[in-house]
Amino acid sequence: MNTPQLPLGLQLAESTEFASFVPGANAAVLDALAHGADALVLIGSAGSGKTHLLQAASRQPGRCAWLPLRQLIDHGPEILDAFGSLDFVGLDDVDAVAGEAAWELALLRLIDQARTGSGRWVASLSRHPDAAGFVTPDLRSRLRWAALHRLELLDESALGMLFEQRLAARGLRCPESVTRYVLRRVSRSAAAVITLVEAIDRASLAAQREVTIPLVRELLEPR
Repeated sequence: MNTPQLPLGLQLAESTEFASFVPGANAAVLDALAHGADALVLIGSAGSGKTHLLQAASRQPGRCAWLPLRQLIDHGPEILDAFGSLDFVGLDDVDAVAGEAAWELALLRLIDQARTGSGRWVASLSRHPDAAGFVTPDLRSRLRWAALHRLELLDESALGMLFEQRLAARGLRCPESVTRYVLRRVSRSAAAVITLVEAIDRASLAAQREVTIPLVRELLEPR
């Protein structure tokens, strides 16, 4: 990221690009982000893809930053003051600072500076702005003014696509029988599927084995 320096090592995950995002029912959100919508609020539960999309947007040309509020909260709200003049700011887990007046005012300043300077901003929350516990009316107003998109969790078909896509990106072939086996046993979330893919990659490499049901069974049902 071509951004002002942060006091901790924040890095984008290697796989967080628009091309690697499996949208499922969220194609409209992906399209809005990829084509440069000025102000968006993404609402969704854990594992719905909010962070993936914000990091992907932060890879676009220009001076961009991904700011995970939950990780930054111990550094004080003044840390946000350096980011209002960027071309794009992805504000992740904004409701992590709900109820903290100084943080809310810092967010409000950043959003207003981005608006007046023709910068783009996108925020993610787990709940609607009116239900998130913000105490600053103007911040709630700015978040409601943006285009709100609720992210839906992936259905079984999309989770299977995600599983096979992430394995293929690691050069691993996945038979359909393995995908069916996994979907009957893994938690129905993108995060759980990605965690399993990473475990399969390590196990396959260590044992020099192909992706098979016995290999996956050893990971899901350890003795």
